[in-house]
Amino acid sequence: MALFKNLSLTIAQIALLTALAFGSDRAAQWLHLPVPGSIIGAIILFALLKSGTIRLRWIERGANWLLAQMLLFFIPPCVGIIQYEDIVRTNGVTLLAAVMIGTIVVMAIIALPSAVIQAGKGRRRLRRHDEVSHS
Repeated sequence: MALFKNLSLTIAQIALLTALAFGSDRAAQWLHLPVPGSIIGAIILFALLKSGTIRLRWIERGANWLLAQMLLFFIPPCVGIIQYEDIVRTNGVTLLAAVMIGTIVVMAIIALPSAVIQAGKGRRRLRRHDEVSHS
């Protein structure tokens, strides 16, 4: 029964994160924003977590599962690029530079909220430890 509950909770959290991703992507398209929907979604999720509207435990299992499966999300594009060998030969360096710069920018944008969330978790643990010690 616990396995079913954990699985259901993880699926619900993944559904919530997926809905946020699709919604932010659609909003970026509808508003004709020059920023990808994934970045807007990350900013919205950070704001919701920081404001307390969404608690980390509400999405943590699903987010951890998605992170663990991340390699699977990169395999199809890598396999698909084989079909465009001529484009890779003529523009490979430009494509590689764009991918590297894009990756660095996304990592930098995601690193700050992640660091803030981790610091908050550490402070909460420390407060709980202090409360238990003083009891």
